[in-house]
Amino acid sequence: MTRVAVIGAGAFAQVHLGILQELPRVELTWICDPNGDAAAAAAERFGAARSTPDYREALADDSVDAVDIVTPNHLHVGIAIAAAEAGKHVICEKPL
Repeated sequence: MTRVAVIGAGAFAQVHLGILQELPRVELTWICDPNGDAAAAAAERFGAARSTPDYREALADDSVDAVDIVTPNHLHVGIAIAAAEAGKHVICEKPL
């Protein structure tokens, strides 16, 4: 089982979440978005265990194997570096 945190809860993230939710060997563990209400709503809709407005909480969780970064392009590099430094596998929808 691969435990995935999704960073971002906007329109593109909804697509990623729907696909991840259908994968048999993926568990959605966190949904992170600066808009905490959006993160919580997405977590409820897609069955993620936790939500937070601060993605660093998910990066600090040792049970998270990978992060899927689905944020505005200009935020990708900082989040990807932080995730790699935290020892997570990184999925990023666009090149850095």
